[in-house]
Amino acid sequence: MQKMLSHIIKFSTRVIILIICIFFYQESSAQQFPYQSSFDNTRHIWNPATIKSEGSKKVDLFMRQQWFGLGASKSPRYINASLQIPVEDYNMSFGGGIYNNAAGPVASTGVTLNYAYHLDAVFTKYGKLSLALSGTLNSIGFDPSDEFFNDEDDELLTGDQGSTFFPSVGGGIYYQSSNRKFQDNFFFIGASLFQAISTDVLIQRNNFERELHIFGLVGSNIAFLGGRVEPSLSVNLTDPEFVSFTLNGLYEMQDTFWAGLSYSTVSDVLIQLGIIIPNSANDSEIRLGMLGNMNIGTDLAKAGPGMEAYISYDFGR
Repeated sequence: MQKMLSHIIKFSTRVIILIICIFFYQESSAQQFPYQSSFDNTRHIWNPATIKSEGSKKVDLFMRQQWFGLGASKSPRYINASLQIPVEDYNMSFGGGIYNNAAGPVASTGVTLNYAYHLDAVFTKYGKLSLALSGTLNSIGFDPSDEFFNDEDDELLTGDQGSTFFPSVGGGIYYQSSNRKFQDNFFFIGASLFQAISTDVLIQRNNFERELHIFGLVGSNIAFLGGRVEPSLSVNLTDPEFVSFTLNGLYEMQDTFWAGLSYSTVSDVLIQLGIIIPNSANDSEIRLGMLGNMNIGTDLAKAGPGMEAYISYDFGR
């Protein structure tokens, strides 16, 4: 079995190397949807199947801000506060969160509820397969006050406009061949659908159509010198035009710190650093992380630096 896992990890590594080559042929384009963060602790935001499946409940806060040139009136931002509740006795997890996503004159505020079911000992002794559903209620707001436009008679441009809350449904799947990050070498793979089923969002007589978002992730975990190394590749696809890849490299020393470097096909270079503050008395844990990114391409000439921040508290026993 160990030999089979070794072959699988080697195959995953070769796949990642192959996709690195694809980077040089990939046409860059500005993303118009909330792409995945390189923080590995935020994966549950984009794939409900990665909700915490063991231990105690956990709360976290994730924030992203991207700045553009002086001509940009409103820089994109994303804020998400979430809760994860594993129920080990029934192989289930529950989660939820509230978020605000704003870009230019458009802002979305929503509430998400997640449910995941976990199957243990799948393919390997410590393997775990997770299947999940998510439901979201969100409202779209449109504020054109700082925008430049030509059609002054357009009713959508006459002032602040907002929608009521509209539902959408998504789901995800995630498999990891072990859940022992600091003891085993293993691989993981997952995919999720966001807004797979959704209704129209109407403001006045205008329809803010919501596109299907597909998020994918593949990588491996390598136990190394009291810590772990994690190379991974994330994929962001929105129907039908936009697709991007992000290659991530992460090192984490157990109960101490983590650091990572990423590169995406929208020409973003991302650097992250975080600290881990454990409490041995009750096994609780605080994580604090910062990430900075800079676009080095020419297609997003007005793009400036970006920043992400992450904080979490694991309640322990």
